[in-house]
Amino acid sequence: KTHLAQQLCVLAATTSSGGAIFIDTENKLSLGRLNEIAVNRSKREKSSKATSDRSGDVDDGMSPDDIAQYVLENVTVRSFLSTKELLETLDVLRLEITDRNMQAETNSRLPVRLLVIDSIAAPIRRDFDMMSSSSGSSSSATQRAAALLQIASKLKQLASDFNLAVVVINQVGVGGNSIKQQGEYQRNDTLDIRDGEFTASLGTAWQYCVSTKIILEHDEDPHKQGQHHNGHVSARTATIAKSLLSRDRKSV
Repeated sequence: KTHLAQQLCVLAATTSSGGAIFIDTENKLSLGRLNEIAVNRSKREKSSKATSDRSGDVDDGMSPDDIAQYVLENVTVRSFLSTKELLETLDVLRLEITDRNMQAETNSRLPVRLLVIDSIAAPIRRDFDMMSSSSGSSSSATQRAAALLQIASKLKQLASDFNLAVVVINQVGVGGNSIKQQGEYQRNDTLDIRDGEFTASLGTAWQYCVSTKIILEHDEDPHKQGQHHNGHVSARTATIAKSLLSRDRKSV
């Protein structure tokens, strides 16, 4: 999930001439890896242009390393651990995005076109799940739902006011209907994440806030793929499970 989010930051700069703000709540973002993704993509793009004789969005005279530096210069990273800090950050982002977009008018930086939160579940779980387990009070569930609604409202307002793409990464946990055999959970090949092997975090409160939900799946644990030596490649799918633009589920 984090790898996909980093790819989106590279795509925003190289194909849409837009900068990104990456809110990292899990301390997973690697600038070294982001640089590597940008370098590798620019090499593939240059190779593709050489064979198809087409032009791209980034200056063709730039080297892959220059393009990677260009991407990094237009990605702002914010890291924190609490829900309170997330809400406070969303409040001040309006000024930051306005300032970045003004700089874009003088060609010093790209305008902000992408906002990523990786992940929404980490601070919520950290603050409210721990509160619930320590106090045994049901009031934490109400407070959690209220915080999620505030976050969703602020994100949608930023997206509307600044024409941003907002990507929020969630976590998953083991669902109640999965069957554990020999230490591993079996898949049941369902696209309904609520009834399948895993369940999305944060419950219905967050599900109703989401405009488009994409489920990322793989045939086998990617951390164990290095143990296979028979040339088998695990299939990975991205399924649009919810969209305000389409009622049909689509997988790629």
